[in-house]
Amino acid sequence: MWARSSLEIDLVGTKVSPDCLAILARSLSPSVKGLMLGKTDFAKGGNDLSGLCVLCLALSDASSCAGLLSLDLSDNSLKPDAAVVLAKAMRVNAS
Repeated sequence: MWARSSLEIDLVGTKVSPDCLAILARSLSPSVKGLMLGKTDFAKGGNDLSGLCVLCLALSDASSCAGLLSLDLSDNSLKPDAAVVLAKAMRVNAS
């Protein structure tokens, strides 16, 4: 029997630019089970949400993120509007 491998991407503590987050988001597949982005400053102190917006588009697409079980965004500076965008994306994928 063939089994699909699962993948956890752990970038905790690594500096991730908004552009890098956007590239990562575009390449997500259902085999990605965990995406750990804690302490990566992917939004440049909350001032650049471009990468997060691309991630949210990917999160709202069940064909690319159907397998994602864990998302860690801890210890990143995000403004309240970032949480609203993220919540909308996750709500779409959960339905």
